[in-house]
Amino acid sequence: MAKFSSFQFLQTMATDNPTFLDSDSQPYSEEDDLDQCLYYLRTLSNILRWSSDNMWAALADNTISTDPSYPALYRISRLS
Repeated sequence: MAKFSSFQFLQTMATDNPTFLDSDSQPYSEEDDLDQCLYYLRTLSNILRWSSDNMWAALADNTISTDPSYPALYRISRLS
């Protein structure tokens, strides 16, 4: 999750303004590392696809807090 929270283009809220961003107001640029994000998503997809029952049980027991105390995850988790 730390890797995903580092991608600014995934943020749904601005860092200085806690209001939601419009999808049109945040165009992707060449500076965004879309290939790296896609790589992480594919890797996560493969891990989940081939994970055992024990892995799913471990995932079910753990949560990641998305409250404002973790600003990067909070901005990703709040969809407009």
